[in-house]
Amino acid sequence: MLLIETLLKRSPLDKNDIDQVKQHVKAENFEPRKGDRLTGVIDEDFEPPQHIYRRLTQEKEKAQHQKTWAKIEVNPDSGWRHSYPYRPGIVELPYWSHYDLLGLFLSLMGPAQPNSDRYNFFLPLTAVYTHWAFTIGGSRNVGDIRERSVQAMGFRPQPGHGPPPTIFQCTWIEGSDSNVDFSLGASMGGHNYGTRRDLGDWGTKLQKTRFALLNDWNSIKTSKWKNQKKQDVLFSFEDSPSIDSGRSKTKFGNCGETYPFVHLL
Repeated sequence: MLLIETLLKRSPLDKNDIDQVKQHVKAENFEPRKGDRLTGVIDEDFEPPQHIYRRLTQEKEKAQHQKTWAKIEVNPDSGWRHSYPYRPGIVELPYWSHYDLLGLFLSLMGPAQPNSDRYNFFLPLTAVYTHWAFTIGGSRNVGDIRERSVQAMGFRPQPGHGPPPTIFQCTWIEGSDSNVDFSLGASMGGHNYGTRRDLGDWGTKLQKTRFALLNDWNSIKTSKWKNQKKQDVLFSFEDSPSIDSGRSKTKFGNCGETYPFVHLL
């Protein structure tokens, strides 16, 4: 009995331990600090706060590239690279947002049972993913969110940083063992582009980093599609069938399907 109590006290599921972990998550997630990561002064170079793992670009702002200059960029830390083990031949992918990491974590609970379908498993699972995503980050202040359905997704209104994702989705496919492999993903969220004067074009740099996840996906660099003018064009960050048709303004690679498609298709 004493051994069990000792193990429980050391377990990360212990309430006191969780309270301590929260401090570390807050310090490392959106408020990088100088010196001690918990008590140090907030590093103003990384302002405004946001739920993106980032670093300084070390680029000097010069007149010749003022339009493309950005003060910060995604931090491609090797410790934040993970693979999806259920499909062969998939390389590790970089992660920098806890929304995407949560999707990966829930996906690794698979594969699903052979009788799983949209209504008895994947739709409820996507709802759980959405609910928890709104709980762990992003602004949940009612005044910051117009849609009542979105307001209801957080357990309680509390401030966060940057907008939560607007799209949550689940992609699934039957595996070789008759089980069902699935992957959850979300559109970009938790970011704050700040002002161009302070951060430069951080928004485009972040979006292009997300697009770069598709570089080795299904020979997309050489794949062509026919636009509205009946021209054969390559897929690009600025252009895609949905953008060309006017159905969407979302830059290619920035919606909720990015990680799931690379994982499964």
